[in-house]
Amino acid sequence: MTWDRRVFGLVAAAVAGGGYAMYRVFKGGSFSITGGPSQDPTERYAGFDGLDPDFVSRLQDTLDTLTDMGYEPEVYETVRSEARGEYLKEKGVSQLGAKSYHVTGLAADIIDGRDHPDRSGFKVGWGSWEEANGASATDGDKSATTMAQDFFDQLAGVATQNGLTAGHYWGWQDSPHIELS
Repeated sequence: MTWDRRVFGLVAAAVAGGGYAMYRVFKGGSFSITGGPSQDPTERYAGFDGLDPDFVSRLQDTLDTLTDMGYEPEVYETVRSEARGEYLKEKGVSQLGAKSYHVTGLAADIIDGRDHPDRSGFKVGWGSWEEANGASATDGDKSATTMAQDFFDQLAGVATQNGLTAGHYWGWQDSPHIELS
């Protein structure tokens, strides 16, 4: 596969997260993730193998801009198998299932990788801390929710400027989702 030269500016470091492999994307260095998505529908994939090269270029520009703005974007999921798409649809997490642009290598989910204000070892992520596990919300949870809302507003704006479509603006609001359509 031929990649746009800007892709070689990535470094991916494996980070443990919820029992899955998660890859955090940084500017600079070298990049290597191989193998592509698993056929196990319960496993997510956050690498760049299988993504459309034009999408990767625009995605990298988006990630670089967000990083330059002081955010810490994390690539949460990229390419999905059709089986994973249907699995997520059955769980109510995906609207499109096997028809998602994730299946064709034209989409990624990006979350806020900044540290949670008061939960050691946790990231801001989606910012849904106030509802998490029925636990009482802390002041830090409320801050994390606000931080995530700001991050997703910025992600959507920057992605749109780079010619991507942002799920943040859809009727069902899929804020982490960006795609080349």
